[in-house]
Amino acid sequence: VDRLVCHPGGAKVLEAIEATMGLAPGSLDAERDTLRAQGNMSAPTALFVLDKVLKSGQSGQLALCALGPGFTASMLPLTVAPS
Repeated sequence: VDRLVCHPGGAKVLEAIEATMGLAPGSLDAERDTLRAQGNMSAPTALFVLDKVLKSGQSGQLALCALGPGFTASMLPLTVAPS
């Protein structure tokens, strides 16, 4: 996977994902930017992050992931061709 695209449930969620996945600092900046600009809009937030990542020119193997109430987790693998 070239890029993990995450639903930014909150700052602590993003910190936990970075720590657990061993991601480099700044790896989830699009998620943080979206959370800061739009807040947590529930499920659509993940699509706002995906839009931001795609507009940045990211291509390759992406994994779109989201967490939900209780404990719900989902992941969608995506292949994005270079533009």
